[in-house]
Formats: sequence, C-alpha cells, structure tokens
Amino acid sequence: MCSLLLNNFHLRNRGIIMKQTIRAFSLGLLCSSLLLGATYYNTLKKPVESVKMTTEEMIISLESSGYLVLTEPPEITGDEDEEDQTQASDIDEPADDFESEDTVEKPTSENITHTLEIESGMGLESIIDKLASIQLIEDEEAFRTYLIENDYSTRIQVGEFKLNYGMSEKEIADTITNQ
Repeated sequence: MCSLLLNNFHLRNRGIIMKQTIRAFSLGLLCSSLLLGATYYNTLKKPVESVKMTTEEMIISLESSGYLVLTEPPEITGDEDEEDQTQASDIDEPADDFESEDTVEKPTSENITHTLEIESGMGLESIIDKLASIQLIEDEEAFRTYLIENDYSTRIQVGEFKLNYGMSEKEIADTITNQ
C-alpha cells in the first residue's frame, strides 16, 4: 500500500513538472511571435520609386548599353531582295565545299577490322549508332529491322567484338550475339 502511494505521488510530481515546462515553452513562443509581429508592422516601408521614361530616353538608354533598337517593325513578305539571295548563296557555297572535305570514305579493304565495345546498359539504338558512325552498316533502319525480326536484338552481349568492313548484316549480328 505504501509503495502504491509513493508511485502515485511520483507520477503526480512528474506531471506537475511537465505542465510547467510546456507552459514555459508556450509562453516563450507567444512572446516571440508578438515581438516579431510588432517589429513587422512597425518597420518603415520605403516606397518603390517608379522611373517614368519616355520612349526616346528608353532608346538612348538601351543603345548606350549596347542593344540594337528597331524604330520600325520589320516587314514580313514572301519576296526577298536579289541582294539577300546572292548573299545567302555566297554563304552556302563554302559550306558545301567544307562538308565535302570532311566526308569520311568507307575503307575498301575487307581486312581492316574495328573493335566495337558494347557496355552494360547500352540500348539497341546506341549500338546501331556506333556501327553506323564507323560505317560498318549502311542503312540503320534496315539493320534495326533485321535484328528485331530475327530475334538478335534481345541476345546482344556485353564485351568487345572485332568486326571488319566486309561483314554482312548476319555476320555482324552473329558476332555481337556470340553465336
């Protein structure tokens, strides 16, 4: 009986201490929120100055900053001046010459081999892109269709494969699927 009374007294004292702690904490929150609210409403708010500029002043300001300002909207028509057309053709001609110099010709020898590295996680598209970039296949779509129709697309293995330029689609597919 005596222990029951002591336990009851102990719990009661613990409850009083908890109540006081919670009351003190809530009083602190109340005071801080009142202080923040009073500070917020009593601060001086500076009015925002709106700068009113005329169109001419805006143009001068933009031009001094290095911008190009059009005073008239450009006319959109289907006709181009002859001068514009000659300038465009002059620009296009050197680009065509440059592209023809960069074209990589396909090696004619069938003995030249290339090592194709297929890494884990590579998809069919990236493998076909690699093969096309080294010119082992000519038609990407036809090779993709060939791999899918003949169930090679699901059996491609990870690793390094030696391929040469004389291989057919079937030989390339057999090599990269280890068959």
